[in-house]
Amino acid sequence: MRRKRTANPPGRLLYALAVFILRLFAFFRFSFVAPRGARKIKEPFVAVCNHASNYDFIFALLSLYPKRVNPLAAAYFFHNKYLAWVLNLFHCIPREQFRADAASVRRMFEVIASGGSVLIFPEGEVSGTGRTDVFPENIARLIKRLGVSVYAVHLYGSHLVKPKWAIYPRSGRVSATLAPVLSANEVKELSTEDVLSRVQSAIAHDEYGWQELNRVPFLAKNPAEKLENLLYKCPCCKAEPALSSEGDRLFCTACGNAARLDKFGFLLPETSDSVIFRHVSDWVEYQRACIREEALLRGFSIQAEAELQLHLNTHSLSHTTVGQGTVCLNLEGLSYEGTRNGEHTSLFFPLSTMFKLPFSSGENFEAPNPVEVVAFVPRDRRMISKFVLAMPVLRELAHNLSTSR
Repeated sequence: MRRKRTANPPGRLLYALAVFILRLFAFFRFSFVAPRGARKIKEPFVAVCNHASNYDFIFALLSLYPKRVNPLAAAYFFHNKYLAWVLNLFHCIPREQFRADAASVRRMFEVIASGGSVLIFPEGEVSGTGRTDVFPENIARLIKRLGVSVYAVHLYGSHLVKPKWAIYPRSGRVSATLAPVLSANEVKELSTEDVLSRVQSAIAHDEYGWQELNRVPFLAKNPAEKLENLLYKCPCCKAEPALSSEGDRLFCTACGNAARLDKFGFLLPETSDSVIFRHVSDWVEYQRACIREEALLRGFSIQAEAELQLHLNTHSLSHTTVGQGTVCLNLEGLSYEGTRNGEHTSLFFPLSTMFKLPFSSGENFEAPNPVEVVAFVPRDRRMISKFVLAMPVLRELAHNLSTSR
């Protein structure tokens, strides 16, 4: 019975009512007006979309209306039984982040076979930088197996209206385009590499590069608040984690280096001696480059005292702390030594089984695995960003080392 419900598109009347409500919300909150063109699409399709905020689900659905689509949603959101009821009502497909999930693939095939369409966010999570992140090649393999045409919803302003690290959304303007990417014949005839390249190009986006040209104001009372949960390393004195925020300021507690976040989302030097990056995304790339340099050193690892958390409450998305210990990430994988429910335990997740570490900025990061939801909360939560940035760097380095032998 569940399979049949999942394979069908959401009910027409219910969907229309939801779209009406979401359209009002998106317009009055974010000045969003959906692009036209979806009405002309007649065949089943896969829609792909860049993913820069938790509101993208709304913007994408509105951009694809009146086509009713079955969106993929992180299985994490189904952990809350009330939210899961709503997601199931709209026939969302739960998808495990950054690991194989045969059940979600089967349901996508059922949707397409029944004449429906699916919506995928290939990055698998909200980008913390506003710059489209890498995503695995298996997205292209999945598209080829589904064998239908591909359309792209490209969002602009979504990151700046609600950065992943920010507590509250800003007032601003979000826009979108809808364009064909691949015909069904091209999906079948092109190589996996070519399909991947076309999809990457279709949703590639640099929010700060776009903002340099458009200069759309995004207003907030304390725009820099919690930015230290993403930017942890000072480019002036190299201390880490050493950054903190207050109001519109981001500053180093070790050397006093400081910047101010303006209404366009750009970081401006507070004094002539300040050493900063204008774009948040460039600052993140600087931190990633530093990790890559550190990772080349023998015995490199990132360690932190941390709480061990499990998801035990089906009425909430929050995790429950069950122990304390040390979490470590190196070229072998992610490990934990400490307590669990009062007893000593050791956990290990091989690097080869992980693509990224799902995370909630300033809260925790998870270890993707098929057994249970396992999350870690470093004592200094600014370290979450370093663990998350290091994961793909170490995976790439480990791959290069194995192929060079």
